[in-house]
Amino acid sequence: MWVEYFGTAMSVIIALSLMQKNIRWLRIINAAGAAGFTAYGILIAAVPVIILNSFIVVIDLWFLFKMRNQDDRFDFIDVDGMKSLYVRKFIEFYKEDILTFFPGFNPEDREQVKGCLILRDVIPVSIILYRLKDNKETGEILIDYSVPSHRDRTNAGYFFDYVLRHVELGSVKRLHARAESSSHQKYLKHMGFIAAGDESLLPADYERVLN
Repeated sequence: MWVEYFGTAMSVIIALSLMQKNIRWLRIINAAGAAGFTAYGILIAAVPVIILNSFIVVIDLWFLFKMRNQDDRFDFIDVDGMKSLYVRKFIEFYKEDILTFFPGFNPEDREQVKGCLILRDVIPVSIILYRLKDNKETGEILIDYSVPSHRDRTNAGYFFDYVLRHVELGSVKRLHARAESSSHQKYLKHMGFIAAGDESLLPADYERVLN
């Protein structure tokens, strides 16, 4: 009986893999499910199941290997915040997903908002909108959003390690960001931000000092 439950569990894992928007995670979860199904085929002595799922595992691992060894070409475009027509179109297209991470974001707030788009193989995959405080020593990050298919923090690494030194935001002494979701809270910590107050309750404020 447990063998049947095991096979069912592997079917669920494969189904879950097909729901992933990020291609890398799709391959990883699909490979895990196919590997489990290969083991299931061995347990029930089903040669076709073994052959098919072993082949799927090899294909998934091959594509994961290619993805790991493929260097994406990064670039960025400095934009005039929400005054940019393309930025407004980008925000409009991803608005529902953006609001899940930044529910307090107001697209109509365009006062002194600057920003940049991160390109990955010439595809816009991330947007950062910010505002400089009156003293010009603090930069407030309004949103730091990556599209689902390229949400692996590589975009953020490129922004904080390179782009930040080439845009107006890089002239400030500290960055301020607000976490309105637990996932964004983890992201900010990973990127070197430190809680500026009580982080047990959301929304929570975070800061990062720039050298």
